[in-house]
Amino acid sequence: MSETKEEKLVDEKPHEEFSRPARLCIFIIFIALSIVMSGDNGVLSSSKKQVRRDLQLDEKGYGFFGSFASAGRMFGSCIFMGLLQTDRRKLLTCVCIFINGSAFFAYYLTFNKWILYCVRFLIGSVRIYPHIYIPVWVDQFGIKKLKTMMMTVINITSPLGQTVGYVLGTINEPDKWYLNYMIVGGLILGFGSLLLLFPPKFFSAKYNFLGYQEEGSDGFSKEPKDWKQVTFFENGEMKVKKKEQGSMLEIVKNPVYCFSAFVKANCLFCFQVIHLNITSYVMDDLKMPEEEKTTKFLPLYGSASVFGPFTGGMFGGLCVSFVGGYEKKKSAFFLAGFALVTLFSSFVVIYSNSAVFMCIGLFLFFFFASALLPIIGGYVVSSVPKAHKGAGSSLNLLITNLLGNLPGPILYGFLKDKFKDTNPRLPWKIIIHMFILGFFASLGSAFFRYKQLAKVEEEEEKAKQEGQELKAVE
Repeated sequence: MSETKEEKLVDEKPHEEFSRPARLCIFIIFIALSIVMSGDNGVLSSSKKQVRRDLQLDEKGYGFFGSFASAGRMFGSCIFMGLLQTDRRKLLTCVCIFINGSAFFAYYLTFNKWILYCVRFLIGSVRIYPHIYIPVWVDQFGIKKLKTMMMTVINITSPLGQTVGYVLGTINEPDKWYLNYMIVGGLILGFGSLLLLFPPKFFSAKYNFLGYQEEGSDGFSKEPKDWKQVTFFENGEMKVKKKEQGSMLEIVKNPVYCFSAFVKANCLFCFQVIHLNITSYVMDDLKMPEEEKTTKFLPLYGSASVFGPFTGGMFGGLCVSFVGGYEKKKSAFFLAGFALVTLFSSFVVIYSNSAVFMCIGLFLFFFFASALLPIIGGYVVSSVPKAHKGAGSSLNLLITNLLGNLPGPILYGFLKDKFKDTNPRLPWKIIIHMFILGFFASLGSAFFRYKQLAKVEEEEEKAKQEGQELKAVE
């Protein structure tokens, strides 16, 4: 489809203050921040025994400690839900990033577990605003032709960040795990400082790059009211009318939004437990020798956990782009197919006894679960009216943390303490089997999305035929 004159002007020749290279630089900074801010759980996982020893935690206590950041994110989701429409986005983003980065230095200052519980809650609370805002920024200021891939990259930064944190923890000395947190905090402060180089207009809610709008004097236009397209005929010609949409209640009434949000939460539920407990599982439950762990498992798991989410997310984004985006019916078939392969790979993770087969299963699980995320993310975004994008993103993160990141480590710790003497592998099997729920939710999301898009295409085809009949009569 050829671009209109307005689209070319808005996306290719913007005002010099809003140049494409500057927007790409901000996007790269946001990518780096998203990865580093998600790395704390990976660091925690790589030094589980040392953390439990230094903070005097049992399995349940370790699970609560791992989930306290998720509890903070839930709290932050409620607090920051209405702040995305403010014109102080840059200030809020930078303040949250600097508080987040500074809080990591508390791990070096004290081993008091109650203080560190509060620190993790604070980290989660202030981290949530950047995580809510970054997808909204991409939707608002992203490069038009690259927006699908930009969203894809954003969707895979969370699992990729946990993996980077795990690799960082395994490279450095485990007994000095608190130093790894200082590295994470320093990187957050460093990348966050780069955002200060850009003027506030790059973050303002008043401007965006939307091709369908009439351009303003500076290549921008004001934020449109929420609208949906209604096709109708007038004097034998097909026309499109922009109609304002309803309230936020429509979000939770949409089955595609609800199923998609649950699928994302379920994937992160499994990711969180795997990253936090994989080392202790292979050492204590599988009785893997230290030499095999060092020479086989850690290199293979590091490769699987890095390349699985990254290549899977990119693969899913390319597949969706190939069929025309998540607004096309065929995307529903990809979603169902990826969910099925993810389910089968979870069985390999559960029942493998060797390092090689387990890492193969983990790679497939990370790959295809991450391939789901661009489709799920697209379904979530398209289910939300434009006037409620910020609230929809915040609600999605609230659901993700409430059903995904928060309960996973707590449930695993509870089951681990209960069955550690009778059946130590049972908690791992129960947790990974939970993806069965995600599989059926994926089928539900694909089914309802297919029905919605089929109805839209049917109405468009019917309108087109009526227009041709009217022209023939004339």
